Amino acid sequence: MAELFAGTNQERRAAADRLIGVMDYYDVSLAAAKEAGRYSYEFARRGTPLSTTDTLIAATAIAEDAILITANIKDFPMEEIQLLEQP
Repeated sequence: MAELFAGTNQERRAAADRLIGVMDYYDVSLAAAKEAGRYSYEFARRGTPLSTTDTLIAATAIAEDAILITANIKDFPMEEIQLLEQP
């Protein structure tokens, strides 16, 4: 949600609110936070640094067996994640 609203100006906030009203939302668990840290560590050592935000999103989506809709699939190189590319 933070990433959505970080890129949404005042005029588009009502539309963003409608969008999130029909989406599932998952809290970040301690286990997902640990997994996100592991992703950050491992991918950085492979030469692919990832943002903490993206690793938290990925770990939560994987833990919840959710499909992540994104326009930035390159930010989610984890093999076990289910992605749907949004053009």
